[in-house]
Amino acid sequence: MAPKTWAPEDRPLFLDEALAAQQQQQQPTNITKHFSCVFHVAGDGRTLLGHKKTSSEFSCVGKVDGFGGRVVPGEHPRDSALRCWDAETGTTGRADTLQPVGEVIVVLKGQQPQTEVWHNHIFLIGGFAGPPRETSAMAPQWYGIEEVPYQRMWADLAHWLPRALAWRAGRPRFRGLYALEGGECVWGSLEDMHD
Repeated sequence: MAPKTWAPEDRPLFLDEALAAQQQQQQPTNITKHFSCVFHVAGDGRTLLGHKKTSSEFSCVGKVDGFGGRVVPGEHPRDSALRCWDAETGTTGRADTLQPVGEVIVVLKGQQPQTEVWHNHIFLIGGFAGPPRETSAMAPQWYGIEEVPYQRMWADLAHWLPRALAWRAGRPRFRGLYALEGGECVWGSLEDMHD
């Protein structure tokens, strides 16, 4: 699935308003939450994804996603990624194989005046101990790269997840910005990070 491209002039006003409020630390018109999100691609090309069983964020239950969760105050996104990976897969992730591959900011238009900004820190993990098993939060399942069920995921993932799953050492990380309204991705951009 090729990522859609949107013209800059089609960028929705609520996206810019939410980002401006975020910079000015205005509440309650804008709430920023940081999340970690971890994916694994096996040597045979399959990827491990999870079926969300419980969640405190919007209506995540039933969605397919990577493994991760909210970064708690004082916690580094990398530590959150490992903590959530272990808790949601029933395995022990190898910290030395965890690679940051991108950052995705998603602005979710909610009921006025509530708009949320999700700052997602995206990681790939190369190794873990133990077989993945169902936990109270997630039911892990292997998918071929061409079989990823994007229709059961958050709408923005179809636009940036292929880039994350194809990432290799030495390639630039990526930065995405997406606007979601009514569960649909209404605008987005994806570019290389030069850090």
